[in-house]
Amino acid sequence: PVVRGRSHLVRGLAALADGPVMDAHEALLRAAELLRGRAPAEASDARFLAMEAAWAGGDVDACLAALGLGGDAGGTERDFLDGLAAALTLRFDAARPSLARVVARDGAEDDPRLLLRAGSAALVLGDTAAAARVHARALARARAEHRTALLPRALEHLAYAELRDGRYSGAARTAREGLRAAERTGQRNVAAHQHAVLALVASVTGDGEAVAEHAGLALDTARTHGLAQAAT
Repeated sequence: PVVRGRSHLVRGLAALADGPVMDAHEALLRAAELLRGRAPAEASDARFLAMEAAWAGGDVDACLAALGLGGDAGGTERDFLDGLAAALTLRFDAARPSLARVVARDGAEDDPRLLLRAGSAALVLGDTAAAARVHARALARARAEHRTALLPRALEHLAYAELRDGRYSGAARTAREGLRAAERTGQRNVAAHQHAVLALVASVTGDGEAVAEHAGLALDTARTHGLAQAAT
C-alpha cells in the first residue's frame, strides 16, 4: 500500500501543478487512504493537498471528503481538520478556537509545509496580517531549504495573503515572482492563480488593459483544468 500510495501522491502532485485539479484531488485522496497508518506524515500532506485541490476546483463537498480522512490525526492537524470543516459548514464559532491554535503552533514552526497550513488557517480566520506574515516565513524557509518545487506555491499563498491584506504593490511583486517561478517549473495551475492575483491588483489600480491581459491568461488554464477559484 505504501508504494501505491506514493505513486498516487506523485500523480496527484503533478496534476495539482499542471492538470485538472479534480483529478489531482482524486489521486491525492487515494494516496491519503493508502498511506494512512503506514506513512502518517505523507498521508497528512496528501490530505492537505487534496483539500487544496478541491478548494481550487470550488468543490466544498470534496474539501470535506479530504478533511474527513484524518480520523487518526491528533494535535495541531486535528485542530486544522476540525476547524476547517467547521468553517466550511458555516460553524464559525466552532472553527475559531481550533484554527487559532493552528496559527499559533504551526506558525512558529520551521517546516514550510506546516507554515503553509498555518497561513491557510489564518486566512480562514480573516487574520490577513498573520496570514501574510506566516506565508512570508514559509517562503523564506522554502528558499533556505532550496525547495524549488514548493517555491511557486509558497509565492502563490503569499501573494493572495498580501492581496487580502490590502498590500497591493507587494502582492503584485510577489505574484510576478511567483509567475516566473511557476513558469520555470512547469506549474501552469499556480501560474493561473498568479495571473488572477495580478488581474485583481490591476482592477484596484484601474489598469483595464492589465486586467484584461491577466484575466485572459488565468482563464486559459482555469477553463481546461477546472480552476474555479482562479476563474472567479
